[in-house]
Amino acid sequence: MDVKQGTSSSYIWDVYHDTKNQIWMGTNGGGVSVYTGDKFRHFNEDCGLNNNFVWCIEEDQHGNMWFGTLGQGVCMFDGNNFYQLSLKEGFKATDINFIYEDNDGLIWIGSRGDGLFVHNGKTVHQITSNHFGEHPKSIFEDDRNRKWIATENGIHIVDKDSITLITTENGLRSHNFTKILEDKDGNIWFTYDDHGIDVYDGVYLYNYNDKNYLKANNIYD
Repeated sequence: MDVKQGTSSSYIWDVYHDTKNQIWMGTNGGGVSVYTGDKFRHFNEDCGLNNNFVWCIEEDQHGNMWFGTLGQGVCMFDGNNFYQLSLKEGFKATDINFIYEDNDGLIWIGSRGDGLFVHNGKTVHQITSNHFGEHPKSIFEDDRNRKWIATENGIHIVDKDSITLITTENGLRSHNFTKILEDKDGNIWFTYDDHGIDVYDGVYLYNYNDKNYLKANNIYD
């Protein structure tokens, strides 16, 4: 899939498969392209999208699509109209690393430079704890409803009211995270921009890098 087949750009930053079996693509300057199975639809600033540089995409439990941009923050599309988060709701970030809905329906937003935010459906709350730093990179909720949040300070495990921090002093190879995922066996995978992959089984960390299994150490997903 490229511009010859119908995408609005050749430079794709994120791909999301929604509950309607559509493929949403966030692009570098071309807005959002949606593949419906037989044709493409496109959304950009002329349609109401707040910015054409779309870094991340998420669908919430109501079927709304959320877009994190580089330059104009976050907007939500309800199928008809776009709504941008603003200072009125308590949101000030412009450059977004991730958007993630947890099992309780809360929307977690990680920014570049303004830290971590949580949207409860009406207002946005900025988490001011120094734990999470200014540049949270990725988030994942495991099968025990714990949030694993990757930041420049390490991995933060949020379990109800407690926060556990895992750092390079505990065995992580780096704090330059790109992604967190959990596999079907409950192992947590961390990908790095510079040190391959760490896999945490609940007790031990195992590293995969270009000295054992990988072809390179800069892993993005």
